[in-house]
Amino acid sequence: MNEIFERGLQQSKNGKCLGQYNTETKTIDWFNYYDVMQRMKLIADGIIKLFNLKPKKSLLGIYSINCMEYTLIEYACYQHSLVIVPIYDTLGSNIASFIANQAELTTIACDTIERLDRILEQAQLFHHLKHLIWLKTNDQQITIEIRNKVMEKGFQLYTLKEIETTGADNPIHDDNKPKINDLAIICYTSGTTGTPKGVILTHENIIASITSISIHLMDQHATVDDIMISILPLAHMFQRIGEAAVFIEGGKVVYYSGDIRQLAQEILIIKPTIMLAVPRLLNRIHDTIYSKVRNNILKRWLLHLAYRQKHKYLARHVIRNNTIWDRLVFNRVRKNFGSNIRLICVGAAPLSSDVLDFLRVAIGCVISEGYGQTECVGPCTATLMGDETTGHVGPPLVSCIVKLVDVPEMDYNSCDGRGEILVKGPIVFQGYFKMPQLTSDTLDKDGWLHTGDIGYWSSDGTLRLIDRKKNIFKLQQGEYIAPEKIENILINSQCVQQIFIHGNVFKSMLIAIIVPDLDYIQSLSHQQRLNLQQPLKECTEQQLNSQPLQTNRLKELIINDLKRIGQANGLKSFELPKNIYLRKKLFTIEDGLLTPTLKSKRNAIHNYFTKEIEMLYKELEQ
Repeated sequence: MNEIFERGLQQSKNGKCLGQYNTETKTIDWFNYYDVMQRMKLIADGIIKLFNLKPKKSLLGIYSINCMEYTLIEYACYQHSLVIVPIYDTLGSNIASFIANQAELTTIACDTIERLDRILEQAQLFHHLKHLIWLKTNDQQITIEIRNKVMEKGFQLYTLKEIETTGADNPIHDDNKPKINDLAIICYTSGTTGTPKGVILTHENIIASITSISIHLMDQHATVDDIMISILPLAHMFQRIGEAAVFIEGGKVVYYSGDIRQLAQEILIIKPTIMLAVPRLLNRIHDTIYSKVRNNILKRWLLHLAYRQKHKYLARHVIRNNTIWDRLVFNRVRKNFGSNIRLICVGAAPLSSDVLDFLRVAIGCVISEGYGQTECVGPCTATLMGDETTGHVGPPLVSCIVKLVDVPEMDYNSCDGRGEILVKGPIVFQGYFKMPQLTSDTLDKDGWLHTGDIGYWSSDGTLRLIDRKKNIFKLQQGEYIAPEKIENILINSQCVQQIFIHGNVFKSMLIAIIVPDLDYIQSLSHQQRLNLQQPLKECTEQQLNSQPLQTNRLKELIINDLKRIGQANGLKSFELPKNIYLRKKLFTIEDGLLTPTLKSKRNAIHNYFTKEIEMLYKELEQ
């Protein structure tokens, strides 16, 4: 990992490297490869001198959103074989202290006063912490008052400028460069069901992943002319290896301001050619496009006509963004991505075939969908360039072997091409940090990673995700339920923005917590005879759920649509929710209901809605 920027320097001939969006000037502040590498060297030497960290042994935590300084300090650590421990920005101090204590972190870098305060407020929970680093280049916010506050808690605070100055005055000439099998990162998974797990990854693991992705992308891989916008959390391996794949080819990465409300405007200035995305983001873009034409018959007709005509190119494996339909309709969609986008890589969860097809047509760029886990660095399969079919996640990458094994309790037989997905190869992790039992449960003695996902081999050699072994449960009558599979199907209902399926062995039916699309349902209110007394958006959550199930026309409409979608996708009757609770507010990371990669935190959602779940079952029993 320490050699990535050296190659980028050669490839780009010292071209632009890191960009940070400037909120004051509304422009991008650029830094070239040579200047970036010089700063990394100073930071690396300063860290060793100030914090007494030992090459190949010591760990350093990074508690920050994506920013230029995050990348500077991360790759500075690699210069002296230090191991980095990313801490998700949204985890909160309780989880942050758990990670810090398990990793025995003595040094943590933070990028805002708010994150410093989160640590200081619970200083007694950080048992090994001694040093805090102010990660931003601008240190004007670090006042004497803040320094005194840090000292009162028993910590020392250093700014990035002070570290660089120390590094300049105390250059280190020892060769502390990492070997291929040395640890690089302990990346804690966000955890959908419980305590985060520290995934141990070596330099070999990460480099194997980066190179295999570049090979898989063929002529669409990153080049010196590319600009990637950094959106997904850098604490997530997907974004990290994506950026590394750009750096290694001499490309450019730009960090937006971090204010999600301004992202749409900033992307117009950044004009990325490559971006990484998760399905929730693309689903939202798809729904927004349709919401704008929903109540206009002419616009809706034109959108559908343009889609059908342009889809003919896609059927011939041709992706274009210069047709008459682009000029009439789709250029507005493409403009929202900065007009230059050529490649979008999607991961973290399955993406609807309809959404994928539509966005390939509307945006006019390559969209590659992959499948993987933190435990195999990132993707282990991805769709091939030129393959515009949907419903699968492509064949395996060159860095791994993928096989399916029997899951008898779910009636999956590998002889039929169905079973649990197992992965083996140089991208597979070394184990969970200080969790030997969990490691042996996930990584068998032959080196196979047991993913917990159920796959199916298509006749063309691509992998389809069909079920989930993890998080499955039985209903009272003995039927197995895979809630995530059901959610990924029912989310295709236009009535639904978010859905959480719940059941247990003591109940015979499923229920669901749903965030409905009230705008869409409002547009159907007349033809569905909802007899609304006021606009749905003006109703409180209590009003949406006040009527019992038997007389609640709104719930009946949504349940019937879920039934239609479910049956069309092969769900059985017992896999469909029989009662629902309607929540007005979206599940968010800030509420603790989503992981940083926007997956549902199942235990957290269950605990949050315990009373509502009990109420739904009582209604069904009446």
